[in-house]
Amino acid sequence: MPSLKSIFKPVADLFIRLEIMDQQNRLDAAKAGKMQMPMAVRGPWSVANTLRDIDPQTAKAIIKESEQRIKDLQAKLG
Repeated sequence: MPSLKSIFKPVADLFIRLEIMDQQNRLDAAKAGKMQMPMAVRGPWSVANTLRDIDPQTAKAIIKESEQRIKDLQAKLG
């Protein structure tokens, strides 16, 4: 019988990969001087333009935060 870890590890890895993709999108938007509106604000089925302009200082903070989060998540994947 397979262990619980062998069953749930692929599922956990999938969610980590999804978060990495989300952070990469956030990073790309910040490099372009934009910020993606959170899903909680826009709703999950929103088709409106969810990018908003941000100032350079906020963009730098988002870039730094996203890069660190991506590194942490990639370390979890191994």
